[in-house]
Amino acid sequence: MDIQEDFLNMQIAYEKNCAVRCNCSYEELKAQLDKSESLFGTRYLEGSPRHENWLLWVQAWQAAKSQAVPEWIGVEDSLPKKNTKVLLNVV
Repeated sequence: MDIQEDFLNMQIAYEKNCAVRCNCSYEELKAQLDKSESLFGTRYLEGSPRHENWLLWVQAWQAAKSQAVPEWIGVEDSLPKKNTKVLLNVV
């Protein structure tokens, strides 16, 4: 999954969560946010509660993702210790 797709999935998850909290359908909320984006250049107006919650959502998403995805260390940096399990990316 590339970064843009990952970001879009995060945004959809956030907006679906917002729709549940405001007791409206995701489609209604998405239409409003699409209109906001076309008028103001942003989906969540800066300083609004939704914008502040979005910033927290992004931080939480990134923290969770960083824990779920192992850090990549190239063999150019250092070799793994003996008897250590490694992931190989063979191209």
